[in-house]
Amino acid sequence: MKKYIAIVLALVFVLTFVSCSRGENIPPEENISAPVLESSEQSEESVTEKSEHNEEIEEPVSEEKPQIKPLPEIEGEPLSEEEIEFFNELFRPMLNDVTEDLETNPLSHFFMSYYDNVREMSFPMFVYYFPCDGRHVDEEEFQKLRKVEAWGFENCKTLEDMVVPVHSISKKEVDTVLMEYAGITSDDLDTSAVAYLEEYDCYYTSTSDYGPGTFVCTKGIRDGNTIYLYEEEEPFYIAMEYGEGMDMLVLQEDEGTYKIISHQRYKNS
Repeated sequence: MKKYIAIVLALVFVLTFVSCSRGENIPPEENISAPVLESSEQSEESVTEKSEHNEEIEEPVSEEKPQIKPLPEIEGEPLSEEEIEFFNELFRPMLNDVTEDLETNPLSHFFMSYYDNVREMSFPMFVYYFPCDGRHVDEEEFQKLRKVEAWGFENCKTLEDMVVPVHSISKKEVDTVLMEYAGITSDDLDTSAVAYLEEYDCYYTSTSDYGPGTFVCTKGIRDGNTIYLYEEEEPFYIAMEYGEGMDMLVLQEDEGTYKIISHQRYKNS
């Protein structure tokens, strides 16, 4: 799991201090270019600060630290180097189309938090860097957004007050990605911490940084139609935040494609 935790929290803290913001974040507009997960055989506690208006604002931590459990012993057939390469190609955080324009790999959103069951995934982290729907939020829409409790930028009275961009994220696009790679929709997740306007059928977040989640497979085990993938190498800030260990991604093969079951962190022993 590569969320760039230290970098993101540092940037959010700075933005919170100089602005009226205390909410979630999201990157510049992008278009989804979703790879098909085909079988290789076929192909905190909150921190309170003072705003410039001398009002208390609450800075939410992205997610609680997971309890690191011992790595379970999995019996099965080890994946070949070719299969590992196949999965790593699927998990590339950035994609190139024919014009060489970079696009975010939709799968990267699933690596932004840890969960024993995909239905327990952190929805705020899932949409943290989700591509926008291509629309520009206007003042009328922003005023409606201010009435949503989950928005959290109550000190910003107008859109012009925002020092970070406001992004609208199509619920339909979110559900498309969730269904394709996990067999669920946002209705199956706890979305209460993310602002939503039914009139526009959009979720809303805001950010000024960018850092998609990544998963680099170093080994794997196949047990029937279940695939266990391990990431043994990690950036130093992941180890600093969660301690030494490794990530395990569990996939289930379904008619030539794979569905994400869990993404968890374990102790090495």
